[in-house]
Amino acid sequence: MADFPRQITIASVNMRKRNAVTHALLNSAQDTNLLLIQEPWFDTIGTARKDTSRQGVNVLGGVASPTWEILYTLALRKGSAPK
Repeated sequence: MADFPRQITIASVNMRKRNAVTHALLNSAQDTNLLLIQEPWFDTIGTARKDTSRQGVNVLGGVASPTWEILYTLALRKGSAPK
């Protein structure tokens, strides 16, 4: 008898660019295997040194969680904030 693959749970949500709500979702979605997030929060997460900029330059990023692997769209990977 062939083994059937386990059930995969997928959720699709619109975060409306809200940081705290996205963190809450990632920490509470324990029975979900794949989250499709529309309008993820993406903004300044730090400042990097740059010799030509006295104040440094903003480092952009999104919500992160140690238990989830985040895959960004091409626009986000290039460092531009979504519109």
